[in-house]
Amino acid sequence: QSPTGEYSILEEEVKKTKEELEILNNRIFWEGDISRFLNEITQLASELRIEFVSLKPEKPESGSLSSEKEKKGPQGYLLTQVPITIIIRGGYADLVKFLRRIEEADKLINIYTLNIESDRRNVYRHNIKIGLGIFNKKEG
Repeated sequence: QSPTGEYSILEEEVKKTKEELEILNNRIFWEGDISRFLNEITQLASELRIEFVSLKPEKPESGSLSSEKEKKGPQGYLLTQVPITIIIRGGYADLVKFLRRIEEADKLINIYTLNIESDRRNVYRHNIKIGLGIFNKKEG
C-alpha cells in the first residue's frame, strides 16, 4: 500500500479509538460523583420491590479483587476501583432484574460478590449482600 493509503487507514483507526475512549470516559464516575452513584443505584432499583438496608464504601484490601487500584490514565487522571457493599432485601425475581440493570448500566460497575440468605420471617424475601466496585477517576 502507498504511504497515503496507510496514513488514511491510521487516521481512521485513531478517530475510532478516540471515539471509543470518549465512550469509556463517560462510563466512569468522577471523584466527586460518588453521590451520583447513590442516585444511579437507587434509580436502577426503582419499580422493583427492593428495600435498601445499607450502602457503604469499603476500605480497599490490598491484593484482593476489591482493592483500590490506581492507574495513571492517558489524560492525566488516576483511575481507581472503589469497593462498595450494598445490603438489600427482596425476592429472587427482583434481584435478577436489579443485577441485570447494574450490568446494563451506563456506568462501569463491577459485581464481585453476592451473598443471599433466606429471611426466616418471609420465605419470598431474602437478605442480599452485594460487593461491587465502581470505577472512579480523579485528577492526578
